[in-house]
Amino acid sequence: MSRFTLISYFACLLMVSVSNAQSITEYRYWWDDDLSTLTTENVSAGQTFNLETELSTAQLSNGHHFLTVQVKDDSDAWSVPYTHILFQNGNLVQYEYWFDDDISESTVQATSQTNLQEVNASIDVSALSPGIHKITIRSLANNGESSVPQTRYFKIGGGDLVNWEYWFDDDPNNSFQESITPPQNTLELIDNLNTSGLSTGAHTVTWRCEDAMSNWSVPITHGFDVVLGVVDIAGLQSVLLYPSPTRDQLSIKVEMDTPIALNVEILNQNGQLINFNQNGLSSANSLKTLDVSNLAAGVYFLRLSNSQGFTTHKFVKQ
Repeated sequence: MSRFTLISYFACLLMVSVSNAQSITEYRYWWDDDLSTLTTENVSAGQTFNLETELSTAQLSNGHHFLTVQVKDDSDAWSVPYTHILFQNGNLVQYEYWFDDDISESTVQATSQTNLQEVNASIDVSALSPGIHKITIRSLANNGESSVPQTRYFKIGGGDLVNWEYWFDDDPNNSFQESITPPQNTLELIDNLNTSGLSTGAHTVTWRCEDAMSNWSVPITHGFDVVLGVVDIAGLQSVLLYPSPTRDQLSIKVEMDTPIALNVEILNQNGQLINFNQNGLSSANSLKTLDVSNLAAGVYFLRLSNSQGFTTHKFVKQ
């Protein structure tokens, strides 16, 4: 029997589960990409889960092997499989990596002697040009053997952002393309959206950016809510909440046809005041971003108010 400490791996998965308000109910594992060796274990449901257990390796030959682990939550969704390298009847003492299939320029790093190796390190890529690259890594044992190399792709940015493109409700045929002048390394998405043609209700926005080396980012999609024709407060034309649902931050963008100031409040489902920003929005400051990361998952209400009245809009915190 060999003892493998998997606490660090499950701590990583735990952050995902907590943010989605799910509970881990099962885990499963298998050896060497062979699903016929799959073993599934039930655990007490909870949003926190640490595991330290003994796994039999008697059936494994001497040398390097792969251990793959997944966990399942109470919505029956399995996590992305995560694979560790281990060594039977020996210890892993180093790992070696190289870029773009050039093993002549490889780097070797020492590690603590163990039969289960997980590399979590910052690797210097300053000598690489912008664009797509490969990194290949393998572990080295104290008897001179090495594992099968594993290769992953990654991308190095090509400077500041120079263009961006976005479209609403999965309709790329009606996209908006705009230059970013001057070029920037960040983009405030909500402040630049043209939502004038959207109806009241829930929508999605998909966007991507182009850098100075003509590399386009992977498209990213978020949900948001639009409210038009707000009649409860004179001078307020529309309200945009982004993203919806949200995890960490909630941005509010308003359009006004007369100069007014608005208080910004967050209330829970019982109507209790959670957050208050006096005059948080105005004609001179029409965008406000609130930190909601400390709120428990659930339904909340955003209330905008002044002496003339108020308007309330529901949002979901994941």
